[in-house]
Amino acid sequence: MNFDKLTEKAQEAVGAAQETALRMNHQQVEGEHLHMALLVQEDGLIPKLITFMGGNPELVVRDLQIELEKIPAVYGAGASSLYASRRLNEIIMHAEDEAKKFKDEYVSGEHLYLALLKERNTPSDGIFKRHGINSEKFLSALGKVRSNQRITSKNPEET
Repeated sequence: MNFDKLTEKAQEAVGAAQETALRMNHQQVEGEHLHMALLVQEDGLIPKLITFMGGNPELVVRDLQIELEKIPAVYGAGASSLYASRRLNEIIMHAEDEAKKFKDEYVSGEHLYLALLKERNTPSDGIFKRHGINSEKFLSALGKVRSNQRITSKNPEET
């Protein structure tokens, strides 16, 4: 994964996911850490899209917090190393594929979220089902917000 191909907001989300894992004493950064980071990101697009779809981002955050608390905390000598899980790496890789489908030059938060939405049998998948969030609704909401604009800079939110 080339982090230079992530927008500034996407880079912030990955960094916030790592920080959440550290604060919770988790040994690896998982998809749910990234999911949480995208939901609570200041001026982030994802909560706006969830609201636009008729959902409540605060309720999704609450359910996600419950899932994160289920991940075992690690203390002691082994707790010093934090690494990205294979699943997280796959999510980022799939987000790159989503960006290519949109003909975008950079991977943004919506691409990361789409990659999360397309996963099956994960804690986030269960949360999406409970809250009626799916790829079709997400893409519809995104289409209305984004129209036909492409992401051609590291900071598309400013344009």
